[in-house]
Amino acid sequence: MNNRAKKIFITTLTLVLPLFILPEVQAQSPWIEMNSTTKEDLLGVTGGSPTDVFAAGKNGTVRHYKGVGLDWQPLASETNVDLNAVWGDSDKGVFAVGNSGTIRYWYKGIHLTIKKENQAPADLYGVWSISTQIVLAVGGNGTVIRSEDGGKTWKPQNSKTTENLNGIWGTSEGFLFAAGNTGAVIRTEDRGTNWTPLQSKTTENLNAVWGLSKHELFAVGDNGTIIYSQNGGSTWNPMLNPDTKKDKLNGIWGSAKNNIFAVGDNGTILRYNGTEWTVMQSKIKENLNAVWVNHVFIVGQNGFTVKLGGYWMDGYVSNLASCSPLGGATVYGHTSQKEETTQSNGYYEPMLLTRNEMLQFYKSTYQNEYIAPPLLLDEMITNHTYLIPNSGGGVLIAGVLTKQIQYKGNTYLEGLGAGITVNLYVKPGCEWTLTDSTTTANGGCYSFPGLDWVQYKVEPSQTGYTFSPGYYIVSIPQETPYESFDFIRQ
Repeated sequence: MNNRAKKIFITTLTLVLPLFILPEVQAQSPWIEMNSTTKEDLLGVTGGSPTDVFAAGKNGTVRHYKGVGLDWQPLASETNVDLNAVWGDSDKGVFAVGNSGTIRYWYKGIHLTIKKENQAPADLYGVWSISTQIVLAVGGNGTVIRSEDGGKTWKPQNSKTTENLNGIWGTSEGFLFAAGNTGAVIRTEDRGTNWTPLQSKTTENLNAVWGLSKHELFAVGDNGTIIYSQNGGSTWNPMLNPDTKKDKLNGIWGSAKNNIFAVGDNGTILRYNGTEWTVMQSKIKENLNAVWVNHVFIVGQNGFTVKLGGYWMDGYVSNLASCSPLGGATVYGHTSQKEETTQSNGYYEPMLLTRNEMLQFYKSTYQNEYIAPPLLLDEMITNHTYLIPNSGGGVLIAGVLTKQIQYKGNTYLEGLGAGITVNLYVKPGCEWTLTDSTTTANGGCYSFPGLDWVQYKVEPSQTGYTFSPGYYIVSIPQETPYESFDFIRQ
């Protein structure tokens, strides 16, 4: 992904993997089993990063994964009560809640502080913090308790339901949602003080809730139930679950609308791609109780833990000579042996790839191909990639206008949209003179095909922005027919 920042030289290559001899794609399990060092059922999972993950479960079991190898490390909880849910990270603190009103707290992953038991000792099934001070927990018989001092003291809130509340999710703005038995869903808009019951249109027990925002929400439950709201929970609609067994679903989490996971009994793992849910095939048989999506960690029965052994990536392929979408092109990952074909709009579906994946982009009707450098992938980022066929003669000056985006603490380059001006200058005398102008197409692509073998200056222009570099002076030798000049918008 960061390769986009470099000048890319494209040379003529013979197609070495024609479509008719492409290796058969073998079905491989994307899941890597981990060692939780316990046989106790793990009921909840959370974290701050792939190197800071916490799991909690029966008999006071707590585990911490620090990103080294596949082993989880035990954390003392000083209780043998079942811990049903966990939330937080090492830097801000981790809360675990369980039966009989049990609440535990860790800071920096090592220092244990015993929190006071709440005054209504119902079993607690979910916990969420809005800040380091405001924390909420939900549980049996409609229990909602709230702390304003980082968990030192707790006050019961009126949830307006007597159903067990099995999960809670919220936003930093103070919008929170809890879901529970017989389809119970409640919402608060004031950081957990006042709650309103909502109509979910289901009587199935709901075991977990998660959202993209205060508007877009998902909840899962018994008999494979999945429901969805686009208006902050005011109305809910069922979603199609492709799992014919309709196993109980226990957890849901995601990182984007096209990267959501739900897990359940008998090894059930579903993934939502923004359009539909699909069953992720695996040999897992254990009941899976919770999922946390940051490289995707799943915990379950008998201490079972797995993480996703790959990275989701989608993208866009363009004919750089014309800046038009390239449909029917194959995107092939050599390491994972995964492939996708681009649609007519140039986009390909997300692929589950491995680290340092060598991607290849080609189309059988072209005599040339562009093999991308190895990509160190991290989570699902739209990576705009480009295939350059023969330009038909002359000089082709083309490239991509990009911007830097931050995701999970890393910096990536993403193609800009259409309509940005790129100017081309020649220098017949002492001054540069405008000779041509174009606008970017989808993905930030621009091109000037069929040029003469002279020196050019390429310069993008967009009101209110600058680019790095500001321009390129282009002198292309005749033995290098294609050269891509990319700019980063500041």
